[in-house]
Amino acid sequence: MSSSLAASDYKTVTSADGTKVAAWHYKSSLASAKTLVLVHGWTVSSDIFDPLLLHDSKLLQLVNVITYDLRGHGRTSELALSASDSDATPAQGAIDSQTIAQDHKAVLEAFGVKEHTFVGWSLGASVSIDVALHFPSLLKKVIWLAPLPWVGSIQRAVIPAYLGSLFPGLLVQDSVSLHHQTALKLIDIFSIRGKSLQWSEKSRLVGNLSFCLPEARTAWATRMQDPEAFKNALKEGSATLDVLIGKEDQLVDSTILERELTREFGEKTFGFEVIDDAGHHLAFDQEEKTSEWLIRHA
Repeated sequence: MSSSLAASDYKTVTSADGTKVAAWHYKSSLASAKTLVLVHGWTVSSDIFDPLLLHDSKLLQLVNVITYDLRGHGRTSELALSASDSDATPAQGAIDSQTIAQDHKAVLEAFGVKEHTFVGWSLGASVSIDVALHFPSLLKKVIWLAPLPWVGSIQRAVIPAYLGSLFPGLLVQDSVSLHHQTALKLIDIFSIRGKSLQWSEKSRLVGNLSFCLPEARTAWATRMQDPEAFKNALKEGSATLDVLIGKEDQLVDSTILERELTREFGEKTFGFEVIDDAGHHLAFDQEEKTSEWLIRHA
């Protein structure tokens, strides 16, 4: 498979509060193709999905894909930093449930998308909770990949204790050294390849982390979320949920995750699948299996 990305339509989308959001639309040649909106996780960017979006990608042969960098992350953060009048105060709006949901809606409208399948990876899954609360009609089909479902007790339950010990280092604002050391530890457990990750991949992840400023990291990790609207949507059948997680995921415990989701949502209200030989970075560890699974559940 080629290492070059497929062609995409790039837009700088203006959200409701004026925040500029970097977004990309990868179009399938299939006229009847459904649209997946891929939402990345904490401290990284939509680059995390690149293995799925190469120019000869099986995924893009059958579905349209939209990606965007969340506020405070990646090129959306870069747009805010570039527009700032002060080095100390980036031109970035508030990071809360409503503005996050508004960003998602603005991206859909910018590309003229009426219906989509929401795909959230890691903390990106939690964006579906925000959308369900503020724009419930936008959510019909939801997919979570290696999810940290929402900020709250469920997140603390599914994260291993040793990972929780890394959070202070990722949120620190007065020690570049501690933050860098912690970031490298996190990157080492992103994938089943661990410390054997190629230098180009590791340096790219570190670069993504540097664009997510401490204030943004803290806001995303501590924001208030209310999952009741999402729970009700599943119960009433107005939305569906399917979950995919790697058996070797070191950031989310798959057994505890399934147990906690069942406790929160009830039996048989969601699909749940575990794949072998995959860690937290599903798109990197199992690109082909992840693509095939997404196509089946689109």
